[in-house]
Parts: sequence; C-alpha cells; structure tokens
Amino acid sequence: MTTTTVGAADPAGAAPEPRKKSRMNRFDNPWLNWKFIVGLLMVASIPLLGIIGQFFWDPTWLTRHHRR
Repeated sequence: MTTTTVGAADPAGAAPEPRKKSRMNRFDNPWLNWKFIVGLLMVASIPLLGIIGQFFWDPTWLTRHHRR
C-alpha cells in the first residue's frame, strides 16, 4: 500500500503569502492582437486604394477607348 503526502503543514506563526497585484498583461488585450491588427490593415487597405487610386489612374479610360 502506498501513501501520498499532501504537503508540509504550515507552522502556526507563518505569515500568509502576499497577493499579487491584478494587472492586465499587454498581450492579453484582444484589441492589441497582432493578427487582428494585420487583418484590419488588409481590410482597410482595399477601400483606401479605391479612394487614393483615383488620383493615379482614370477609371473611365477603358469606356472611352473601347473599340466596337
């Protein structure tokens, strides 16, 4: 038969362990998740290219130069 020990008993005069401060880890914040930020930049770049792209090319060029 085997016996298991639960742990050493605390002496009567031992002080309790101090509690850790509850502090939010910067990597636990869901808004600072790097995958979320990269995905957001990819999605935001599509409409941004449509708006900025009009300054670099004429979207009506193909309809004006189309041969029938």
